[in-house]
Amino acid sequence: MRRTKIVCTLGPASRRTSMLRAMIRAGMNVARINFSHGTHAEHRATIHRIRKVSAEENAPIAILADLAGPKFRLETVQKGAALREGGLVRLVNRSIVGTDKQLSVNRPDLLPALLKGHRVMIWDGKLQMEVIEPGHEEVTCRVIAGGPLKDRAGVNMPDSVLDIPPLTQKDLKDIAFGVKENVDFFGFSFVRSAADIVYCQNEIRARKGQTPIIAKMEMREAVKNLEEIIDAADGVMVARGDLGIEIPLENVPRVQKQIIAYSNQQGKPVITATEMLLSMVTAARPTRAEAGDVANAILDGTDAVMLSEETAVGEHPDAVTRMMARIAHVAEESIFETSQVRLRRPRLESHDLGRSIAHSAVLLADQLDAAVIIAPTDSGDTPRRIVRHRPEQLVLALSTSDQAVRRLNLSWGVIPWKLAHRLPPEKILEHVRARLLEEELAAEGHYAVMCAGYPFGADVSRGRVILTEVI
Repeated sequence: MRRTKIVCTLGPASRRTSMLRAMIRAGMNVARINFSHGTHAEHRATIHRIRKVSAEENAPIAILADLAGPKFRLETVQKGAALREGGLVRLVNRSIVGTDKQLSVNRPDLLPALLKGHRVMIWDGKLQMEVIEPGHEEVTCRVIAGGPLKDRAGVNMPDSVLDIPPLTQKDLKDIAFGVKENVDFFGFSFVRSAADIVYCQNEIRARKGQTPIIAKMEMREAVKNLEEIIDAADGVMVARGDLGIEIPLENVPRVQKQIIAYSNQQGKPVITATEMLLSMVTAARPTRAEAGDVANAILDGTDAVMLSEETAVGEHPDAVTRMMARIAHVAEESIFETSQVRLRRPRLESHDLGRSIAHSAVLLADQLDAAVIIAPTDSGDTPRRIVRHRPEQLVLALSTSDQAVRRLNLSWGVIPWKLAHRLPPEKILEHVRARLLEEELAAEGHYAVMCAGYPFGADVSRGRVILTEVI
C-alpha cells in the first residue's frame, strides 16, 4: 500500500466523470480545484461530480480549494510585442494595450512599492526587468532578460514590500462558496506571517466554516517566518513555482527540505508541488530528473506530491497519476531499509500526553512487528499524531465522520475507513477483521496495535494502547 498521497489539479482535461474515475483508480487521493480559473457554477458541478464518483468507487477523495490570492498580472498586450534586452519599459498606472515601450498591470496601486534596483519578473521569471526610475504614476525599468509578451502574464516583485491584505474580495466570495460546498481544505496564497493565517481563519469562521488551511509557502517573507506559519496553519504546500521567483532558484531545494522537516516535526501534512512531472503534459514518460525529484521529496518526508498542469490540461491525466504512484511506491521501499526514518522521528515533549501515547503505539508496533496500527478517531488528530513518527506499519484510521475520513487522505501512511456507527474498542477489530484480511493489510496470527481515546471519541490524551491479535 502506498503511503505518500497524490494531489491532482483538475481542469479541462480531467473534470469529466470518466477521467475522474480513471484518476481515482490510478491513485488520486486529493482533488485540487484552482479558484484562479472558472466560475462557481463550474466548480460546484466539479465538486458534486467528485463526490459522486468517489462514493461509487468507495474512495474518500478530499477536495482542496485553492484560493487565488492577490495575483499581479499584465493587462492586455499588443500581438507580437516582445521585450528587448537592455531596452527601457515604463510601467504605468492606467489601463493601456501593452507594447515593448510601456505596460500596465492589474494592480497599479503597487507601483509605489517598486524602488530603484528592485526586480520585476514576468511570466514565471521568463522576462526580467530592473527598476531604474521609481514613481507613483509610472516606473521606468531596464530589461534584463527579454522575450515575447503575452496577455495577463503573471508579475512578481520579489524585492518589494507589498502592504496589502492577503485575501481579495474574490477570495472572500470563494471562501463563502467553499464553506457552503463543504470543501475539505483551503489553499492559502500570499502568506507572509502567522498573522495572515489567523486573518484567514477568522474570515472562514465568519462564514460559519471550520475548514483547515494549507499555507502555500511561496513568498520571500514566508521563508523568513517559516516556523511560525507552519505552527499556525493546518498544513503547508511547498509552492516551488512562485517560490523559485521570490528567492534565488538555487535556494529552493534547501528551503523545500527545511519546510518538510519542520512540518514532519510538528505533525502537519506537507505537499510538495510544481513541475514534478511537467514533461508529461505531452510526453508519455517523465524525464529521469523529474522521477528523481519526486522520489527525493518522498525520501525527505513529504506527505503528498502534487500534479498541476499535468492533470489540469495534460494529454493523459490518468497515466501521469499512475506514474506518480509508481514512483512513490518504489521510493517508499527504501525508506525503511535504513535507520534514517527512525533518526528523523521527532523528540517527545514530556508534557504532551497525547503525543506520548501515540509514540508508545509506534514503539510497540515496531517491537512486535505488528501488521497495522488501528486508530479510531473523530477529528483525525490521533492518526496524525501516530504518523508523525513515521511508523513502518500503515495506520488504519476509523471514523464515523465523512469529513475526517476525506481529510486524512492528505496524511502520509494513513488509510481512512468509514464506520457506520461508533463501536467500543473491544468490538473494533472484530468489525474490521474481514476487510483487513481481504485487502491483505494483515494475515491470520499477525498482531495489530490499537491507539484510541477511551471512551471512544475522547481525546487520545485520555487514551490507551491496546495489543490485539488478528485470528
